[in-house]
Amino acid sequence: MIGLNEVLIHSGSYAQLMRYNLKIDGKDVYEQRSDGLIVATPTGSSAYALSAGGSIIHPELQVFNIIPMMSQSLSSRALICPSEFNIQVEIIDGPLENAEVCVDGQENIPVNFREEITIMKNETTLKVLNPKSANFYESCREKLGWSLDFTTKK
Repeated sequence: MIGLNEVLIHSGSYAQLMRYNLKIDGKDVYEQRSDGLIVATPTGSSAYALSAGGSIIHPELQVFNIIPMMSQSLSSRALICPSEFNIQVEIIDGPLENAEVCVDGQENIPVNFREEITIMKNETTLKVLNPKSANFYESCREKLGWSLDFTTKK
């Protein structure tokens, strides 16, 4: 499948933990339990990934934003890596017969335990046209309410 925003790997059951192993470019990162894992592009960083605690990524950067969802570990944090790296996730077990993968909020696809999911940058690029007046930071201020003047709202 091809996605623009994010890949969500989840247990398939609300508020139920799954156990998975994360590798980046073949190197072990961690094994942990969480409700799921989001791998977002800069385009997807200001949507679902942001609400799960991920960073806002400038659209000119070529990175993946990896966010564990509701992890059982207090040390679990979002991780950013170059988009040239492949991300491998092996789902070890979970509360149901299988886990699920969802790309850009579309259909959930069942995934068997012990299968490895590989997420990689597509070779084909998408050219997004923006007006010359577009300003990423202004957009963030407007959409996220940054720099609001609270002194006038009493």
